[in-house]
Amino acid sequence: MSWGRKSALHYSCVWEDADVLCHALEPVAQGRRLLSISSAGDNSLALLTLDPCEVVAIDIDPLQLAALDLRSRAFETLDHAGVLAFLGVHEGCDRLAVYQRLRPALAEPSRVFWDSTPKAVHGGIIHFGRFERYIRLFRAIFPRRARAAFGRLAEVSTVAERARIYDEECDGFFWRVVTSVGFSPKAISTFDYHRRYFDDVTVSVVRAMRARLRHALTAAPWTTSPYLTYFLTGNYSPGALPLYLRPQYHGTISSRIHRLSLRRLDVADAASLGRFSGFNLSNIFEYVGPAAFDTTYQGLLAASEDEARLAYWCTFSHQTPRSVSSRVRSLAVAARLHERDRVGSYESFHIDEVCGEIYSQNFAGLMNTMSTKRVAD
Repeated sequence: MSWGRKSALHYSCVWEDADVLCHALEPVAQGRRLLSISSAGDNSLALLTLDPCEVVAIDIDPLQLAALDLRSRAFETLDHAGVLAFLGVHEGCDRLAVYQRLRPALAEPSRVFWDSTPKAVHGGIIHFGRFERYIRLFRAIFPRRARAAFGRLAEVSTVAERARIYDEECDGFFWRVVTSVGFSPKAISTFDYHRRYFDDVTVSVVRAMRARLRHALTAAPWTTSPYLTYFLTGNYSPGALPLYLRPQYHGTISSRIHRLSLRRLDVADAASLGRFSGFNLSNIFEYVGPAAFDTTYQGLLAASEDEARLAYWCTFSHQTPRSVSSRVRSLAVAARLHERDRVGSYESFHIDEVCGEIYSQNFAGLMNTMSTKRVAD
């Protein structure tokens, strides 16, 4: 296999809160099968802490699977400090030498890709993605006044005081210019996949993203969030690591790596892998677009056990196919979990529960009764 010049890893980190995801899927995970959109692999590894019998990570992009493959081999071989050093969280190892130790266990496509990108391995693979490079560029043009204010935000204990600092010291003319460029759909789509939801957004993307960042930075000290810490500093910190990299979970994940399998597959074809009790769907519905939404959702339902949970994020819009409204119900706990989300860029988080056959029949009967009553009236 040969990777062309345009081949690039889109994400080298996952930008959905693993703590929120694990709380959402914990009730249906133990001893059962979970399906996970791979992306860079962070949250697929985090799901192993829930003690499922299997986590199947899927992606249509082989490079994203290569990112998870290399992470998995690192967990399989290295201790916690070694994993952090190899991935790029801190210094302390010859990463190319470590890669040579891990290389034989990689799948052939992963090995070919990482062999072709030694600079990525040398620099730490969590910093290599196109989206992470977009963040790095965005961070480089932060106004000096805003940089200083960000530091003070982390030291203040109250939401009101953090909000005051943000409004008075961050949110000035230059910050608005920077965010107007950095948060524009064109800029984001240049470094990321084309996000189809931008095509139909009726609100100001820049204004919405700016408001979400303000909330994320002021709701709690940003140093408690691995995602904001990376966004503002270019790396994680010992006190702000994503769930899969926290020391208390290293042994658990390492011992369960054999329960993780990787498949190159479209999520709409998930039923070909059997049935699952829980789904980590990232924000997949915003990428497939309205035309393919029903097909994708129906494919997921075909792969779902009764009472399975489908967990996913939305940036600007949320839809549920009318054709399956009798088979799923939205769980209110998702909104409460979203309040704890420390990424800050998503408008909403959703958990759809697949209803059993009896519930679906009762729902259909109720709807028929209501329809008959309306006709009679």
